[in-house]
Formats: sequence, structure tokens, C-alpha cells
Amino acid sequence: MQRVKGLSHTGSLQAQNFREVTERLAATAHNISHPVDSLAEESQSPQQALDDTSQTITGIHEMGQHMAAASDQQANADDDNCQQITILACVSDQNAKLAKHSAQISEDMQATAQALNAPIERFNR
Repeated sequence: MQRVKGLSHTGSLQAQNFREVTERLAATAHNISHPVDSLAEESQSPQQALDDTSQTITGIHEMGQHMAAASDQQANADDDNCQQITILACVSDQNAKLAKHSAQISEDMQATAQALNAPIERFNR
């Protein structure tokens, strides 16, 4: 059970790290405030190049936001999975304890049956 809890915790940490990276990417894209050196075609005006760059940055920022939202959803799903795995492990432990208890009761019943059979066998002789 400890191994299952450890694996679920590791998965949760990995999802958290991914979420942090995508949030940093979104923040970086959002903070870009000046265009890259003029890579626009010579026929474009400077204003058109700035507008295109601005649209590209906005697109990058929106993609970063979508990635962060997807990461949050994945983290929530991972958390739910971890919780379900933990519950499953607990239920399995309970079932194992009940099985041991049932086995002990069965042994006790068998011993009682043998003890009750002994006088009957003596009586039948």
C-alpha cells in the first residue's frame, strides 16, 4: 500500500511540475513586449510587422493558457486517480483482514465440530 501511495504522490508531483512549466511559458509569452528583429518581408510596413508580431504573441499566450488549463485538468484527474488508488488499497487491506478473520473462524468452527464429534463417537461405540 505504501508503494501505491508513493506512486500516486509521484504522479501528482509530476503533474504539478508540468503545470508550473506551462504557466511559466504562458507568463513568458505574455510578457514579450517588443518584436523580434525585423524578420518580416521587405514589402511589409513596420506597422504590419508589429501587428503580425503582436498577433503571434497573443496566439502564443493563448496557447500557454490552454496548456495551463489542460495541465490543471490533468492534475485534477491525477489527484482523483491517486485518491481512488488509495481507496482501493484501503479496501484491499480490509478485505485481506476479513479473509484472515474468516479463515480463523472457519478453523475455530472445525475445531468445535471435532470436539462435538468426539462424544458422539464414544456414545455410538
